[in-house]
This record gives sequence, C-alpha cells and structure tokens, in this order.
Amino acid sequence: MKMFLSIIAIITLTIVFIANLVGSEMYEFEGGNNNNYQSAQNITSPETIKFIYGSLGRGQDTVDYYALVFKQYTPQVSVALLVTQDSPETFRPNLIFIDPNSNHMIGQAPYGVPENMGGRIFEWPSVSNIKLENREAFEKFIVGPQLIKDMSDTHYLVAVYDPQGKGGKYTLQIGAKRPENSFKTKVHNLWSIVRIKLRLY
Repeated sequence: MKMFLSIIAIITLTIVFIANLVGSEMYEFEGGNNNNYQSAQNITSPETIKFIYGSLGRGQDTVDYYALVFKQYTPQVSVALLVTQDSPETFRPNLIFIDPNSNHMIGQAPYGVPENMGGRIFEWPSVSNIKLENREAFEKFIVGPQLIKDMSDTHYLVAVYDPQGKGGKYTLQIGAKRPENSFKTKVHNLWSIVRIKLRLY
C-alpha cells in the first residue's frame, strides 16, 4: 500500500513540475461533424486567444465550420488561418468569415454556403512571408488569411476550405485577450501538446 501511495505521489509531483514548465496558451481541436454550417463546432470563449487545430478532408466542397458566439461587445478580435512551415505548398486553404450583420458575401463562396449569408472570403495571399512561432508547442507557422474586427454580441461563423481540394492540417488562431495563467490550463495543455506533436487531430 505504501509503495502504491509513493508511486501516486511521484506521478502527481511529476505532473505538477511539468505543468509549471508549460505556458498558458489555450488549445482546442476540431471534433469532426462540422462540415455543415448548421452543425458548426462551437468555440469556447472566442474572446480569449487560442489555437484551434483541425484537419480538412479532400474535396473542393469540403468546408469546416466554427461558431463564435460573443456574449458582449469585444473589440479587436483577431482571426488568422495558419499552416505549419512543413505543410505541403499545395495546401493553402481559404478563410470564410460569415457575419450575421451583412447580407452580401464578398468573394466566391464554396458549395454549401447559403446565398443569403453575408461576409467575406479571405484567400490565401499569393506571397505569404509572415511567420508565427508557438514556442510552447514547438510549432512554426506560416500566416495566411487574417482579419481583425470589433465583434458585437452575436453569433458569427468562421469556416475553412481548400479551393484546390487537396486537404490537410490547419490551425486557426482566434481571440482578443490573453488567457489566464492558471494551473488547470497548464495541465490541460500537457495533453494538448502531446496531441499536437503526434498529429492526433
């Protein structure tokens, strides 16, 4: 019994030690079944800066939808679409921002996006030299389409699709304010970083 308790204590102390080495970044992962705007994946607390890791299937009409529900006016919310620097050059997806306050879509939307939805299509820039590094997860990104917008207390949609239909892994960075540096967040991040490094998403 004492041996068992000692092992538990060692494991607990190890987790606490490693967690204290981890930063306070926030991570979410695509859960699947979000290829329709009516079943968009809800993003927790979109006002807080976080990385969302997803995998886009093959096909020009494949779209991943995410719901951003703001409960109050939130200024200067950033939405950026990223791919890792080792991502194939043939995979450069586009970003769709769907705004309920608009009834006109700027750009050519893929199949499945209702015609009465307004917003804008942000295409991957022809030359993208902006880099972003997440040192906590040892990830280096190329920054693609991005926007910064004051969000009202309403329900927005963000979507990712590949006009070439190649498919691949992508990351969204969304939010306006830094997350709290809590121990709970750090412990959660341990598993998140393992998932990221093993590409379990």
